[in-house]
Parts: sequence; C-alpha cells; structure tokens
Amino acid sequence: MKSRWPGLLLGLAILGGLFLYFLVPSRDSGTEAGSSQGSPSSKTLGSPLAASQPRPGDPAPEAAPPSPAPSPAPAPRKSPTSPRPEVEPPKPVRIHGRVVDTAGHPLGGARIDNVGSAGPKATTTDPDGGYAFEALVEGVYFISAVHPECEALLWDGRTRLELNPGQDGEADFVLRRGGAIEGRITEAGSGRPIPGARVWLGPDTLGGSKTTTSGPDGNYRILGFPFLDPAQRELKGEYVQVSAAGFEDAWAQAPRLAQEKEKRTLDFVLVAGATVEGRVLDPDAKAASEAKVYLYTWKDFSTKPVPRTGLTDVQGIYRVTGLPRGRDILLEVKHAAGEAEPLTFQVPRAAVTHQAPDVRLQTRKPGEGALKEGRTVTIGEQDRPEKK
Repeated sequence: MKSRWPGLLLGLAILGGLFLYFLVPSRDSGTEAGSSQGSPSSKTLGSPLAASQPRPGDPAPEAAPPSPAPSPAPAPRKSPTSPRPEVEPPKPVRIHGRVVDTAGHPLGGARIDNVGSAGPKATTTDPDGGYAFEALVEGVYFISAVHPECEALLWDGRTRLELNPGQDGEADFVLRRGGAIEGRITEAGSGRPIPGARVWLGPDTLGGSKTTTSGPDGNYRILGFPFLDPAQRELKGEYVQVSAAGFEDAWAQAPRLAQEKEKRTLDFVLVAGATVEGRVLDPDAKAASEAKVYLYTWKDFSTKPVPRTGLTDVQGIYRVTGLPRGRDILLEVKHAAGEAEPLTFQVPRAAVTHQAPDVRLQTRKPGEGALKEGRTVTIGEQDRPEKK
C-alpha cells in the first residue's frame, strides 16, 4: 500500500498541472482573446482611446481654455484727399420778344425760328404778339419772324444775340403787312376748275417764297405778298408758278404792289400736258426697276429746279404726265446701280404721248456719289418767261 501512494500523488500532480495549463487562461491569452472579441478589456494601455478615458481614482482632467474669437479684419484706410469743390451748373439763358406790324398792332400766330447753340427751335407768338425761349444754354442765336399776312424777312433781317450764362436776350420784330394775290385756276377749253394745284411764289429776293394750293372751286389766295417800294428796291425775276398733275406748268411775272394790303387778281389757264414714256436699263442692259427719273422743263429763278419725277417699274419703264410740248426737256436718272449722262429731247407739239430715248446706266466709279436732287440745271433760254 505504501508503495502506491507516491505514484498516485505524482499522477494527480501531473493531471492538475495539465488542468491548469489547458483550462485556466493566462493573463496574456485573456487579453488577446478579449481584444479579438471586442470586449471592454480590449481598451488597454497603449490604446489612444483607453488613454483618453479616465480611470477610477484618476484626477479630473483640466478643461481646455476656450479658443479666442477671430478678430475682425481692419478696415482699409482711406487715402487723405482734399474735398472736391462743388461746381455749379451754368445758369440758363432766356430769349424773349414781341412782334407787331408797322402800325404797332400785335401779330399773334407769327412763327419765330431760333437757330443757334441749343439747336433749331421754333415757337409762335401769343395774341399779344409775345414769345419766349426758356432754359437755353449760353452761345449765339439767330432769331427770325414770319407771319402769314406779312412779308417774310430777308436772311439778313434776322436778329443775332450772343448771350452769357444767366443773361436775357430780347429780339423784337416789326413786320410789314403784305398785299394779296388771288385768282382762279381752270382747264383750257372746258373752263373746268382745277383743284389741288400748287401755287408758288419765289424766289426769296422780295422777302421769302410763299406757297398755297387751289381749292375745290379752283380759287387760290396768297397773303403776305411783298409790295414794291420803288425808292428802295427793284423787282428782279419774281414769278408766280402753278403746277397741277396732268397739266403743263404755267407761270406769270409777279405783279407790282405799291402799298400795304393791296390786292391783285391773277388767273391761270392750264393746258393738258403730254405723257412721256421711257425705259431705263442697268449697266448689263437689263431692266432697272425703282430708278428715279427727273424731267426738268424749265429753270426757276432762284437756285432749285422744279422737275417732274417718275419711278420705273419692274420692266424699267416710267411714265410722267404734264410735260410741255415744243420745249426742251432735260432727263436725268438716279439709281443704286449707276447713273446716266443727262440727255435733252422735245415733245412734238401735236403729241399726246411721247416715247423718250432709252437710258442705259453706267457703273459708278469708286468714290463717286449718286446724282443729288435739286441741282441747278441750265436749259434753253426759250423756257424763261419774258419779263414785262
């Protein structure tokens, strides 16, 4: 019996060692197992998270001082500048005046034209003959006055004013009441009245041209016709011209009026004019549409001719009525494709319709402009009415 105890004790000791070795976890193995399973024991020394958590018995951590608030950016400094002096706007100028006749009576409804530094302006006089232009700029101004019943002032009859800021200018006018020319316009042969005829007095040498039209009964009246003062001026080429669609132009020498408000009668009998047809071709000999045709039948006695005009159709053909017979007619053409040399022809006296020569345009050279309206044209002396 005694011999078995030592072996039994030895066996128990071995079994106990094996039990402790395999069944009781070691400190290191428990740490490794806990860390692999995500247990709270995984937050051990060496882990930043474990170091940040307080342990039982550790003193409370000191609170971190608050971060200072960002200081505002300094405002940019303004460079020292001297204060700008206040500039006062220039004071406006004013022009005023009054218009009367030679007897001192006010002329209401007179047209006042103002041409100068503020641009062209116009106004009319009130019943007392007064007018005014307000809020103008400084500068030079030319003032003129026209009344329907008075002679128009000559170009050199204007008033010139040179005004400084804040200054008032005054321009008064005394207009002389003109005479009157009246009459009736009828058709030759039938005696029927011709309404809508244009009656024109010119040129400006007696104080401005006057224009009116005949009424339904063919009557017309031109007021403010200048009368002649033999001691001061002479009558030089002043004519009354009448134009009506389909009729030849007619004209007569202006009558001589010797006193204010004098009236004269001047009737006109118009003759049906001929119709002139023609064709305009472009530089390639093709029809030139929308070409403007000018037919000058006589030269007026200022600086502007009075043409009959027409426009070509898509076939390049134009028709113009009211052309005179047996008299030189000057033909000019204006078109974007070019221009033609002027040509002269006559309508036979017995013709009702006349075929004018064809016109072929020439290519305009670089830098050359088109024909201008209103150019002065000199034609036969037989076209001038004889002065009496």
